[in-house]
Amino acid sequence: MEILDYIERSNAAGSRDEALVLFRQAVGQYGFDRVMYHSTRAVGEGEEEGSSVVLTNYPNEWLGQYAAKRWDKFDPVVRYGIVAPRPFCWDALPKHMHLTKQQQNLMGGAVDAGLNDGVGIPLHGPRGESSGVGLASSIGQTDAARHLGVLNALVHQFHLNYWSFEEPGSRDQIVVSLTAREREVLHWCAQGKSNWTIGEIIGISEHGVEFHVRNILKKLDVDSRITAVVKALHLGLILP
Repeated sequence: MEILDYIERSNAAGSRDEALVLFRQAVGQYGFDRVMYHSTRAVGEGEEEGSSVVLTNYPNEWLGQYAAKRWDKFDPVVRYGIVAPRPFCWDALPKHMHLTKQQQNLMGGAVDAGLNDGVGIPLHGPRGESSGVGLASSIGQTDAARHLGVLNALVHQFHLNYWSFEEPGSRDQIVVSLTAREREVLHWCAQGKSNWTIGEIIGISEHGVEFHVRNILKKLDVDSRITAVVKALHLGLILP
């Protein structure tokens, strides 16, 4: 299942359960059969409390130990995921933070439980949302680092897709208007072009492209180009 095919199929999903099945199929193509999705949505206008969800098929024995020993208090994947600017492989954590002996034992225990080639994908929302996805393989040998970009795109689409079922008709309630120039810039962002290259293609300066990108991020209420592309495809603002 290619990324654009996944976006199309997940947008046509009829329920959260179906969206989750499609997501697991999509990441499964890259060898990741273990998924942990945690999301806490910020309180919206007129709401008394936000929404929180945890979906996982991590091994039950591992989850039981994790909960009983309160490993969430010092889990390095969780701690780094809060501030991480981009997806990361679990085995790269020592490059980003000092791991205590306790944390090293936790990560070793995860591998012993069958969570190999772990990947963390943070989802930083613009209004205080705290979300993230952990992916792992029962078998290993996934070449995880090479697939971080595509996994990031799949995760962002799933996140948008999952919460679109929050209320009946909520997909139709999202109204975003992009100018023709903004759509053009976003189209080339989707092709992986740099701001300089986009400027050369459409005949404006690199600073002009940066201006349009900032406006696009603001209108789509996201904080990165890849999230903007995925959300725009999700909403039908640009064509695959």
